[in-house]
Amino acid sequence: MARLAIATAALLFALAAPASAQHVIYNPGWCAQFYPNANCQNYGPGNPYTSYGWRYAYGRQG
Repeated sequence: MARLAIATAALLFALAAPASAQHVIYNPGWCAQFYPNANCQNYGPGNPYTSYGWRYAYGRQG
């Protein structure tokens, strides 16, 4: 029973993958200069440098 538990724990540790980090904007000041209300910290929604960014995330707001 103990060997099964150790083998299961070793298998879980071997298959566990590290979490990937978000890509960041290398010069957020340049982005914020031209897009003051945009997401200039990372490439998430609302970022003008992505294809799904500024035009699509905030394009339909008044």
